[in-house]
Amino acid sequence: AGDYPISNTIVVGFTVTDEGSGVGAVTASIDGKNVANGDAVKLYELGAGSHTLTVNASDIAGNTSSKTVTFNVTVSSASLIDLTWLFYDMGLIDNEGIATSLEKQIQNGDIEAFINHLDAQTGKHIDAYAAAILKSAAMAPPQ
Repeated sequence: AGDYPISNTIVVGFTVTDEGSGVGAVTASIDGKNVANGDAVKLYELGAGSHTLTVNASDIAGNTSSKTVTFNVTVSSASLIDLTWLFYDMGLIDNEGIATSLEKQIQNGDIEAFINHLDAQTGKHIDAYAAAILKSAAMAPPQ
């Protein structure tokens, strides 16, 4: 549980025990998408907002249990800047000057200019996938 910046990666972690017959099957999902214990989840792939990790387990005797944890992916100016530079480091933004310009637009609170810049550079110097994520994050309600 808690709040996590959209630029972060979290590692799924849980422990399942059964003192009786022993642990049988265990499944886990975030918002219905299967994940495994130890998986690294890039929060920008989930998007801003509330998300739920669900762990389902059964023991060898057939008894079942389910636990859920809800967490929030948040967007702030700092996390949007971090995400911009993460995409630059990944090569999804291929021009340092554009990344710097996007950072300044965020720092100045000019989200409209930021979105317009993304639109103008999508498919040129900004990968469409990265542009869509940045645009969606920029339009998310402030946290």
